[in-house]
Amino acid sequence: MYERLKRLYQEGRASEAMLKNAVKRGWITDEEMQEIIASKKEPEVPVSTPESR
Repeated sequence: MYERLKRLYQEGRASEAMLKNAVKRGWITDEEMQEIIASKKEPEVPVSTPESR
C-alpha cells in the first residue's frame, strides 16, 4: 500500500488528508506518510538506460 499511495501522491491524485486517513486505517505508518510527503519535494532523478543514450 505504501508504494501505491506514494505514486498517487506524487501524481497529485492523493492528498495529505488521504495519507492521514491511510495512517488511521493502519495501511501505512506515520513515518511512511512523512517519507511520502518528503519524496514529492525531492526532484526525481531519471534513470539512464542504454536505449536513452
